[in-house]
Amino acid sequence: TSNTAQVLRELNRTGLTLVVIEHDMTFVRDIAERVTVLHQGRIFADGSLDEVTRRQDVRDIYLGRK
Repeated sequence: TSNTAQVLRELNRTGLTLVVIEHDMTFVRDIAERVTVLHQGRIFADGSLDEVTRRQDVRDIYLGRK
């Protein structure tokens, strides 16, 4: 995954916009500047990974309750 992340970051540095669908949060943290969470076919949350993962509703639905 680190090789894939490196390639994606390099492509982005050249000006290419990438859309990646992924559930591996470690990988997402490595590559994402902005994330969008979909729930039941609709945008549920959007922003930086930190902003989105701080939301209690996102954690409850996707990351599990602590």
